[in-house]
Parts: sequence; C-alpha cells; structure tokens
Amino acid sequence: MKLKSEKALINVNNRGIEQAIDWMMAHGDDQSTDAAASANTEGAENQSINESNVESKQPLTEEEKQAQIERLEAKIKERRLLRETEERKLEKEQEKNRRESGKIITDVKRKGEIKEMQKIAEQRKREKMEDRLAREKVKAMIAEDRAAQAAR
Repeated sequence: MKLKSEKALINVNNRGIEQAIDWMMAHGDDQSTDAAASANTEGAENQSINESNVESKQPLTEEEKQAQIERLEAKIKERRLLRETEERKLEKEQEKNRRESGKIITDVKRKGEIKEMQKIAEQRKREKMEDRLAREKVKAMIAEDRAAQAAR
C-alpha cells in the first residue's frame, strides 16, 4: 500500500493528495503498476524531483512525503469505508425492493386465484339453476302428459 501511495504521488508530480487518490482509484487494481513501481520507484522519484524543479516547485522532504502518504492512505480507507457503507445501503434497498415486489406478485396471484374460484362458484350456481329448471320442465311435461291421459 505504501508503495502504491508513493507511486501515486510520483505519477501526479506531488500535486496533492486528491490527485494521488484519484490516480490510485483509477489504477488501483493494476498489477503492472505494482511491479513497475518497485523497479522504477527511485528513477521515478528523481524524474519527479527534476520535473518539480522545472515547475519551480520544491521537492517534498521525506517527512512531508510520509505525511502525504499517511493522509493519502487515511483518505483511501475513508473512501473505501464510505463506498462499502453505500454498497450495503444499496444492497439493503435492493433486498427491500425484491421483497416488496415478491409480495406484490404473491398478492396478484392470490387475487387471480380468488377470481378464478369465484368464476367456478358462479358457474356451478348457474349449472345447478339450469338443472333445477330442466327438472321442473320435465316434471311439468310429465304432469301435462298425465293430465292429457286422464282427459282421454
């Protein structure tokens, strides 16, 4: 982590912690930068010092570099914690939405089943009514036939 922090400071020409953090976020998972950083740290430091002299900036002392590295690491930890808490909040919100949508889907299915059961009950009522009416017609026809036979 210390090596990455130093590399970040070197790559942003010691312009500040914010730029170094941004650089580390952009190149944080770069394995090639880790390997290159260990091999080129001293050469890059000399180049950084030369470039900062050209820009008429004074190179940082070891204590200042350490302080910047510590601040950089602290800010990285802070941002990581913030990102993790935001991710946890997002996961909780997504889980809540998933549960709510599950409830809605369950309610819709239940209402559909209730409507289907009501349709079936109404159909049975109609069939019973039709059967009763058909029986009454048959009884009426039988009564008419009997009356007609009795009249003969």
